[in-house]
Amino acid sequence: MRKNEGFTIFELLMVIAIIGIISAVAIPNFMSALPRRRLNQAVQELHNDLQRARLAAVKDRENCAVTFGLSSYTIACTSINKTVDLSRYGSNVHFERPQGCSGNVTPAGGITFTAQGMSTINGYAYLTNGVEEEHYRVGALSSGVVAMDTHVGGCTWN
Repeated sequence: MRKNEGFTIFELLMVIAIIGIISAVAIPNFMSALPRRRLNQAVQELHNDLQRARLAAVKDRENCAVTFGLSSYTIACTSINKTVDLSRYGSNVHFERPQGCSGNVTPAGGITFTAQGMSTINGYAYLTNGVEEEHYRVGALSSGVVAMDTHVGGCTWN
């Protein structure tokens, strides 16, 4: 007696059909979420870099400066020398304020942290990926606190 083992052609076709249906639904959702994920990564990296700059200023007992370009920022101090180009994130991540809000897109002159961990300016850098409702701001208060806010509409931040 011989045992019949394995899958029938019908079972294989059903599995392939189910995988095709799931892919047809999942891939467009994944692709639409990708720009938001890239923007969130850029915002998180800027937030972390500002905190690192503050800590480096205190540790090195000297000022640590973060300067902003059109599509990049640079951290320059004794223990950190880093430049981040926003174009590496793709998905049109760039500095831009929400429409209708006034002021600089990035802090004029940048943000400098002192040896005491304080910031010489209250200033924010505004990031977006070009989608109207997707705006974030990351910056430092004069107390040295590094803040990250989400745009909730108009010129209101959360």
